[in-house]
Amino acid sequence: MAFPSSVPEIIIGGRDYGPIEVLVADLGKLRERYGAPMHGILGYSLIKDNAVLID
Repeated sequence: MAFPSSVPEIIIGGRDYGPIEVLVADLGKLRERYGAPMHGILGYSLIKDNAVLID
């Protein structure tokens, strides 16, 4: 289950983004399967207009 919302401001790597549309969901089971800390998932609404480098 996910709940739509919006975030007025988000800062990633010192760069300010926002407002962005978000879905709020429990990532507990996904985090268990992934086996590492997971605080969120970047989606299309954030990366569609921005260059993204995944290290």
